[in-house]
Formats: sequence, structure tokens, C-alpha cells
Amino acid sequence: MQKQKKINSLLTQIINTTMKILAGFLLISLLTAVALNPSISIEFKTETTKEININFDTQLKINNKCINEYAPIIYRKILEMHFNNVPHPLPSVAIAQLAFETNFCQSQLFKKANNCCGLKAGNNWNGEVYKAYDDCKDKRNRKIKCKFKKFKHLEESIDAYFKTLQAERYKKQNIFSHTKTLDYEQQILGIKKAGYATSSEYARRINQFIQKHELYKYDIEYRNATLHNE
Repeated sequence: MQKQKKINSLLTQIINTTMKILAGFLLISLLTAVALNPSISIEFKTETTKEININFDTQLKINNKCINEYAPIIYRKILEMHFNNVPHPLPSVAIAQLAFETNFCQSQLFKKANNCCGLKAGNNWNGEVYKAYDDCKDKRNRKIKCKFKKFKHLEESIDAYFKTLQAERYKKQNIFSHTKTLDYEQQILGIKKAGYATSSEYARRINQFIQKHELYKYDIEYRNATLHNE
């Protein structure tokens, strides 16, 4: 009798574990489908039976082909991170950095390496490398080519950008606290202070870029989408 109870208990544990694995797999498959098809709208139910209606598409259009092509991808990824409780920058900041760093998708780094945000290849980088002149110098202070990360796909580069901002040096600048307040100026200043760029004019130029192209409108749309489902 005691042996049968142990067997029943073990079977119950196995079934519960299997159900959790299957649920996780189904959730990942659903989020992947949404990322590939922005027109899909999905619903989640919390323990309080509150319904969350998420539309991962953005209706905004900016007078620039590069921004209109890649802003929706960034916007969807940021919404996914928000609803999965992953710290993230404001849409305006991420979109501005991509457009600014790639010279509106015209840079060789963007075209030949799918590198959207000037991500350099450090000593721990095991992927392919693309060399180009930027701000690197040798021991004699002579300008040399920098090593940049080379990606197979643009979305891989965008994911790497978001992962870069999870580093401890960015957390020390408390950059994500400005997402909730929609303070893109302070957020990009913190990103600059953490060492993302070496130019003393970087934060000012990104902020001017956001204002000129009215990218803050993406932040307002983001706030409305998230507040509606809090």
C-alpha cells in the first residue's frame, strides 16, 4: 500500500512537470507567431481574470523610410519585454539610436554587417567581425579600424542591442527608471555616461534627433498600450 502511494505521488509530479513544460512551449510559440505577424492581437488572463489585450502593431508613420521599416520591429520587441517584466529603454531612444548609428540605414556597417547600433566586438565576442574606422586608436594614438560585431540578421542585432543595455554599467546609471516617466533625455544621457558612446555630443545629438523626427510619439503610444493593460 505504501509503495503504491509513492508510485502515485511520483506519477503526479511527472505529470505536473510535463504540463508546465508544455505550457511554456506553447507560450513561446505564441509570442514567436506574434513577432512574425504584427497584425495578430492576443489575450492573456491573470490570476485575477483580468484580460490583457495586446496589439503589437504601431500605427505611427514618420516621414522617413528607414524609421518606418524598423520602428515597428523595435516597438513590438519593447512591448514583449514590458509584458514579460524585462527592463527596456523607451521606443524613441532605441529607434533613434538605430537610425542615427546607421545614418538612416545607409552605413556600410548596417548594410554589410547587419549591425544596427554600432555594437563593437569585445574580447568575449565569438561571432564574426566587421572592421571599419570609427574612434579606435593604437598605442601611438593613430587611428585604426575598430572591430564591430557582424550579425546574420538585423533582428539578431536588435536583440543584441537590448541585451547590451542589461549590463551592470547601465544598471548603475539607473537608465530604465526613465522608461516609466517617458524621460528620453535622461535615459540617453545615462546610456552615454555608461560608456555606450565616446563623443561628448552623443546624448545631445540623439535627443535632438528624437525631437526633430518626433520619435517621442512612439513613447506616448507605448504608454497608452501599457497603461491600458496594467
